[in-house]
Amino acid sequence: MIANCRAMEATLAFSELRDSTWDVLVIGAGVAGASAAILLARTGLKVLIVEAKKFPREKVCGGCLNQRAQDSLARIGVLDELMKHGAVVLNELQLQLPRTNVIWPMPKMISVRRSTLDSLLVQTAIEAGAYFLPETQGQLIADKSDSDSGVRRVQLSNRENIVHVEARCVIVADGLTRSSLRLESGWDTSVQPESRVGVQAIAARSDFSKCDSQRLRMIVGKHGYVGISAVDGERVDIAAAIDPDFLKRMRGPGNAVRQVLNECGLHDLDINCELVWLATPLLTRSSRQTAARRVFLLGDALGYVEPFTGEGMSWALASAEAIVPIVTTTQSDWSDQLANQWGQWVQHRSKASQRTCRLLSRCLRFPRITAWMVYGCRWLPPLRRELMRRASQ
Repeated sequence: MIANCRAMEATLAFSELRDSTWDVLVIGAGVAGASAAILLARTGLKVLIVEAKKFPREKVCGGCLNQRAQDSLARIGVLDELMKHGAVVLNELQLQLPRTNVIWPMPKMISVRRSTLDSLLVQTAIEAGAYFLPETQGQLIADKSDSDSGVRRVQLSNRENIVHVEARCVIVADGLTRSSLRLESGWDTSVQPESRVGVQAIAARSDFSKCDSQRLRMIVGKHGYVGISAVDGERVDIAAAIDPDFLKRMRGPGNAVRQVLNECGLHDLDINCELVWLATPLLTRSSRQTAARRVFLLGDALGYVEPFTGEGMSWALASAEAIVPIVTTTQSDWSDQLANQWGQWVQHRSKASQRTCRLLSRCLRFPRITAWMVYGCRWLPPLRRELMRRASQ
């Protein structure tokens, strides 16, 4: 197995960065940022990826790749390698509610740890010619000029040093919080008031003897839902979206997830409170602005919609592929039309891909409604197949 077994090191010294100029600076080494870096480096551009955390790292994610995501990874050229690294094929969905339990076939999905997927993508970007700096915070420096100077300035910092660099294009792919934009105005996000918090832990497969390796389990309770699936490395991914008030009342993710399982009668699935839990800010949000002069948002930085159906990673990969021709154009010239072009793509793509997610998210807040949908699908198999297709492809 590659880099997810050991820390990935920087591919250049921090001292080499001072006053440097890059064609593209990518902030964030997740699925969106790393995939964009691969594609842009392959065009011959000088690309630098910076990642705030030690790498590799886990992230709150259901870990499922739907068919669109698989197709994107195949085009990038990493899908076969991902399978060699132990990614798990899922072909069944087990949906469990307080008084309902069904198992349905579903279109093939692939389940993988984010540490494995992101490491593979970053390594592929490096092989394509990109440079990589982990444990480095990128901060866009506010630009007060009305004219285009041809570059944007970014402050890069680690535990010991601070340097300023320039880039002809900056891709912001640092997730929901978008900490790299704190010094720049106009990048407000709109958070859905009823949004849930995402939590996740990776457990040993030996602790889940009843976890079918080919089955995605979705457990839906009044205060949230939990997804459980086998992943590479003989591990199990436990990802959940929980109401923030309930999370506080239960005094932590482990207790909250256990309560959702108990509510659905799964007393035999004991969630160990000693697991290391990660958490997100409020999940469902959108960005009022998608691009500005020589700066483009990518992936979750553009926004996110529950639930964990693999749509998040599909969205990240699709946006990475779509941004390439726009970024290459910025190398010779800048026009506000490029920002408008990106905004139009985001608006069109989000309407098409997030409609089903919004419907599912709404239903999952009301287990009784979800139960009625399940009963309807039992009597109308074509309805079930269409819902499964929309949710997983």
